[in-house]
Amino acid sequence: MANGLTGKRTIAVLLVLLALVPTSLSFALNEEKEEKKIENFIELAERAKDKIETLINITQANTTAMDIIDDDTDLYNAFLANVSLFDDAVQNITYARENLAEGDYESAIANVTYALEAFRDIFKAIHTILRDSGLAKGELIDAQGLIQAMKRALERIERLEGIGGLPVEVEWLLGNATLRLNITAAIEWLQEGRVSDTAHNLTQANKLIADAHKALKDAAKEMNTNRIRNHFKVMYNFRERLQRQLEKVEDKDEVEETLGLADGFIGEAEGFFDDEEYPEALEKLEDARDALDLAEQQLKAQRQLEKASGNGKGNGGD
Repeated sequence: MANGLTGKRTIAVLLVLLALVPTSLSFALNEEKEEKKIENFIELAERAKDKIETLINITQANTTAMDIIDDDTDLYNAFLANVSLFDDAVQNITYARENLAEGDYESAIANVTYALEAFRDIFKAIHTILRDSGLAKGELIDAQGLIQAMKRALERIERLEGIGGLPVEVEWLLGNATLRLNITAAIEWLQEGRVSDTAHNLTQANKLIADAHKALKDAAKEMNTNRIRNHFKVMYNFRERLQRQLEKVEDKDEVEETLGLADGFIGEAEGFFDDEEYPEALEKLEDARDALDLAEQQLKAQRQLEKASGNGKGNGGD
């Protein structure tokens, strides 16, 4: 098992990749070859990302390693800081690809340079953390820990699938994640010493699950957005109808005061909606609905009063 990710051969390969990072990539590139060279550096960064992501995942899957790290405040903080730095560096790869697509080569170079240098530092830092925790490199590989981590990932998928009515994109992501979490195949691979391949599958499955979470959140946000827009439409129509009815009574003061209260709630709801604070927006719309209901009752009472006294418009009034 010690021949996996942390084996000497794999570490040497990664160090060679990271050693390719130049002190500065801001060198003059031939115009027609510039895009291709930047693309190559981005691919290099993505390979380094995959290796380090696997290292982070198998470290987190190793109960012994995490117990030791958790018990030491300095090691724990250092580990969290490097995981956070890793996430930032991954985002820089995304930025670099966007820059390249837009023809902004200078920004693409800056972003991929940051990512590569960050990955190099993270790789060294995590191995320093493991060394300081007293773990030998070979001890990091925990086959049972990887299998348990895969089972936990499958449980997360089951919980998401249990929601029902999932968008097609989410179903596709979860289906592909499940394919990478084949426990029987993973056990066979681990018996063959293919720890790195097994850990990589876990890494990719977790990424797909994270993407599914995001897609589901985005879909829920869209549903909330449409729901609230419909609420606004109902409120506007209700408010307009009451305004027309208000023209049919002589004494408008009490109703106008209540309508003003409703307008205030609607305005607050619009502000929350613009800030994407949807629960707060719905709460204010409910307050507006209560105020409009009250205004409607006041209008009915006022019209009945004026009708009884003969002062209502169209009922013998002015």
